[in-house]
Formats: sequence, structure tokens, C-alpha cells
Amino acid sequence: MSNVVLARAALLLSAIALPLSAGCAVESVASEESKAESSAALTNYAYYQWNQYQGHVTVMWPVSQGVCYLTGMGGAFSGTGENVHLEIDNGYWVLTGASQQNSVSATASCVSWTDLGANGGYGYQTWGASSYGGNACSWGGACGSNSTMQTTKMWNGFNFCSLSWISGNFGNDTDITSWFDGNDWYLRTWEGVTQSSAYGQSVCFGLKIPHYLAQAGTQTWRVGQGPVYLGQADQMMCAIAEVSGTFRGSGEHVQIQNLNGAWYLTGSSMQSNTSARAACLWLHQR
Repeated sequence: MSNVVLARAALLLSAIALPLSAGCAVESVASEESKAESSAALTNYAYYQWNQYQGHVTVMWPVSQGVCYLTGMGGAFSGTGENVHLEIDNGYWVLTGASQQNSVSATASCVSWTDLGANGGYGYQTWGASSYGGNACSWGGACGSNSTMQTTKMWNGFNFCSLSWISGNFGNDTDITSWFDGNDWYLRTWEGVTQSSAYGQSVCFGLKIPHYLAQAGTQTWRVGQGPVYLGQADQMMCAIAEVSGTFRGSGEHVQIQNLNGAWYLTGSSMQSNTSARAACLWLHQR
């Protein structure tokens, strides 16, 4: 993992990982980054990004310091060759991905265990779901004749889960989602085509008990909308919980941003059906 070692040495000099200039999507993400501000009320919070042109992974926080989670993605997702995801390498959270297309990028944020109301001792686990195995519907009758879906049941409500790996042919009805039904967390991949290319992972971490109102709610952004308000940055963390629709190039991206001390879910698309959903978790009361 020589790339990881080299990247860590470079990134420890800065709280924010900056991308190399590489096309409209990367420039757009960079301009949005200048708007992002850490809330002064938080003990520790950081923002990172990765793109397919930078040539190395983006090393973020040590796991002992806090949890990192996806806050955005963009670019041309046309099959199994494109993905953005989180890894843990040598005790550090790492943001990375792969692409055989163009403009693939991702953003992530990290928040301290102290602010989160949880700690490393409460653990984390990664779950996966894919459409590789053909028609694998978890619920009888849920899939159409040309659809492929797989649902994975994850942890219960004493945890919080969000997407940590996104890949596949994002066109037509492709959808990867993590959601809480009031009792348990689930991860689902869905495709309305027969390519069987969608794959998703969700990372879940335990919450300190008692922890009030594990979820602060969810909000969805769709093409044509402006920024969707999620909540105050010193009160909650917000992560990407669902991406859906068509991602075909630099014109498509979705992202959670800190604008003037509040979280917003934003995006842009030259397609007609791109959307994303954010899930938020209350931090300790202050």
C-alpha cells in the first residue's frame, strides 16, 4: 500500500484533502468546497474529497479519532468499472474509487466520536448488497420481470448506517439505498435493467446508550431543486443514504454541504431522473 503511505504523509499537513484540477466536475467540487465551513461548536470535524485523476487515495482520520462517511459522488457511472468507496487501511479511514469512464469523484466528512455520542469501543461493521446474482428479491413479488434487486438486513436502531460503497450502471432505474424502518437498518440495490452491475455497501457504527433520537430524519434532492435544508451543522451529522437515477458525466453530482453553518443536500444533473437522499444523526445536545 505504498500509495496509502505516501498519501498519508502528504495529507497529515492539511485538514482538508485537495484534488488535482481535472475537468468541470472537479472544478465544481473545488468551488463548492470553498463554501464549506466547519461548525465552531463541534469538537472536531473535517471534509475530504477524491477524484479519479489525482493518482492516489485520500487518507482521512484514524478510526480512533472518529467516523468518516460519504457525503457526495459524481461522474460517469456506467458499470462495474466505476465506484467510490471508503476503506480502512492501517487504522485510517481512506476515501478512494475507480473509473474506466470520466469525472468520477466523491466527497466524505469525518466527525469525532466525542461529538457523535459514540466511541470506537462500540464498533462498526460493513454490509453489502449486489445485483450480480441475478433476480435476488428479498420480498416476494417486489421485482418486475426485468428487474434485479437484493436487500440485506443490517443492525438495529442502536446503530447508524449510511452508504460507504457505490458502484454500477447508473441509468434508468438504478438505485442504491440504506434506510431505517423504525426497528432495523436495511441496504438495497435495485436495477431496472438486466446488466446486474449495481453494488453497494453500508457502514454501521454503534451509538452510546442512551442516545436520543438516533435519526434526525432524511431529506431527498431531485433534479430541478435548489439546495435542500437538512439541519444545523452543530446539531447533527448528515451522510449520503441513497443515490438513484442517471450519472453519465461531469454534469451529474450530488453532495452534502455546510452552507453558513447548516447542512444542505445539493446536486446538479443534465439528466431527468438523478436524485439523492441524506440521512442525519443527532449529535450530543449542547
